[in-house]
Amino acid sequence: MRKSIVYILLFLCVVLAQSCSLIDDDLTDCAQEFMLNVRLRLETHLDVELSETLSAETDEQARKIVKQYLDNIFTDTAHDIDIMFFKQSSDRMEKHIVDIIDGTQSVYTVFLPIDNYHNISLANIERNEIVTVNDTLDEATANLQVQNSDTIASQKTGIFSASLPVNVNDSIENQTIEVSLKQVNCAVALVNTQPSYNIGDISMYVAGTASSYMLRDSLYLFDRPVLVKADRLMPTSASAPKHIAADTTPAFQCLTAVCLPAPDLPTADGSYFKIYAYVPLDDGSVTENILSVNRPLSAGRVMVIKTEMKEKGELVPVSTTDVGVTVTLNWKQGAEHDIDL
Repeated sequence: MRKSIVYILLFLCVVLAQSCSLIDDDLTDCAQEFMLNVRLRLETHLDVELSETLSAETDEQARKIVKQYLDNIFTDTAHDIDIMFFKQSSDRMEKHIVDIIDGTQSVYTVFLPIDNYHNISLANIERNEIVTVNDTLDEATANLQVQNSDTIASQKTGIFSASLPVNVNDSIENQTIEVSLKQVNCAVALVNTQPSYNIGDISMYVAGTASSYMLRDSLYLFDRPVLVKADRLMPTSASAPKHIAADTTPAFQCLTAVCLPAPDLPTADGSYFKIYAYVPLDDGSVTENILSVNRPLSAGRVMVIKTEMKEKGELVPVSTTDVGVTVTLNWKQGAEHDIDL
């Protein structure tokens, strides 16, 4: 009798272990192994934009400076990866993978119960400093958010994202899921030439770009004003052409802001976003230049705007009809940057 009980228990253990393959009507509690291949995809237009906008021989040093700065943004290399799987029936997160890869591609073996899922993957968030990932318990609310402050700094990394449905089933052996991440932020560069006027350092701000990005639907939101302060790019010995001494004061200024994109549709005045540039003159006054840009600023793209300085600090766009300028001489600054968004 005792031996019979033992045999019955052993039989039940075998049946339970094989229940995922024996029960056809409900496989949702069974785990299935699959390969997850995550890779970054970047269709960069950086070199094309620089060569078209800064094509003159006198633009050589400025072109090198901007490229050196933006090469770290428009790159297909990821430092960190953040991978999330949400069960479609509940929108709740089922699995979370965080990894440092320092490369262009990474492969993982994943176990998930057989079901329908939605995958959200991110890259290069850790060192960005400006953008954070929020509300990831539910895929419908998961988002990227820029800092909520009056003025924010330029982003430090190129952010990549992917969103796609994933069906985990037991009918496909050696199942492989391919996830290609695309860039979600962009950049604006201002290159200003100034013949011989004695001015200080230009300050530049970009207004009208997105405040957040909904990860599941790949949707940008513009629910609050965002003002991005551009970085001023300094010449280096590597950027100086051979016929120009590295310590020679350049006859130009370069400023660059990395941000989320502008809206797909223009505002009432026909512009997609605006650039505020402030030029301090040697008499102590400041000239405000508001550049209204009449072309879209899209994800994964860099827009280079070349201007020429006039005697009173006015910036005149060069070789473009897509940028309008409103100039205010002797502009008065309040306690904070009083910029009309």
